[in-house]
Amino acid sequence: VPRMIVFDFDQTLVSTPLARCKVGAMSLLERKALFYDDSFFAEFCAEASAQGHELRIASFAEKQGKVAAEDMLSLLNSVLPLHRTYLTSVDDIAAWHGAYGKREHLTHLMGTSKPPIPLANVVLIDDDERNTTAASAFCSAYQCAPETGFCAPWYRAQLLLQHHLAVEM
Repeated sequence: VPRMIVFDFDQTLVSTPLARCKVGAMSLLERKALFYDDSFFAEFCAEASAQGHELRIASFAEKQGKVAAEDMLSLLNSVLPLHRTYLTSVDDIAAWHGAYGKREHLTHLMGTSKPPIPLANVVLIDDDERNTTAASAFCSAYQCAPETGFCAPWYRAQLLLQHHLAVEM
């Protein structure tokens, strides 16, 4: 079953909050070093996309939404292949701060899918227990540790998630 896999950004994919990064001034090596496991993330995204899953980012950005989405996309471009069909546009990123919750992020991102993917087929991967607990009421949600983020050892220990996605790494 095709799913929409939605990643949180800060402390799920990258170890340093985006608000503390001057992305435009960073070298490629510095950008890659922000990711917990850049090569695994790139391999996972390629395999998940090949399995028919859509990939998105949902983050409570401390920077203004469009600026945050552009910075996230710039960082993603540092670790993902240039010629890809996933995570290629700021439209693949919901980066709002304030009164919005993950449900609003996910609902917005579902509308970017063609054909639309039902909320029941959304999988959230986030470091924040509050987000995964709230999201588990309406989609599948998995919490990774903020100390290690989304990395190969964490994913390999998530047998239910692997079964759910049929993405074996």
